[in-house]
Amino acid sequence: MKKKREFKLNVGGSSIILIIVVFALAIFAVLSIKASNSDLVLAKKTRDSVQAYYKADTEAENILMQVDQALEQYETNASDEALKVKLQKLMEKKGTVEAKTDKSGTINYSVKINDYASLEVTIEYELGNLSGKHFDIKKWNVNQSEIGEYSFTDFTFWDGTIEE
Repeated sequence: MKKKREFKLNVGGSSIILIIVVFALAIFAVLSIKASNSDLVLAKKTRDSVQAYYKADTEAENILMQVDQALEQYETNASDEALKVKLQKLMEKKGTVEAKTDKSGTINYSVKINDYASLEVTIEYELGNLSGKHFDIKKWNVNQSEIGEYSFTDFTFWDGTIEE
């Protein structure tokens, strides 16, 4: 008698390949979500940093405007001592005024951006000699006031030897 050929379905090999492919796709999906989350966190930190900088920049510009108004008022009708008092009052808790002569000097002030940085501004003023301007900005920089200190004494590093 002739044996009937039965059709056998060999799904073992293809099932294993399918499981490996699905597993690999799942791993890539998890890694993609993790990378997206890291990008989102970085974007939020960047947004907060930029907002803090521009808030400090606006405050520094407002101080600069007040200094300009004081210098303009001095040029028209105030005395030398009145200008010094007004500038000292403007710089109270923010900076210093160093008068070189009655009509020139340097103003330094700082505006806090965050716990680790500040906006440092230096202005030189000389009334009557700056072609209509009352001051010249010499420095407008972000200064990192504190950088974290790291101690590596708590870590034990492998020295490359194997203990027996």
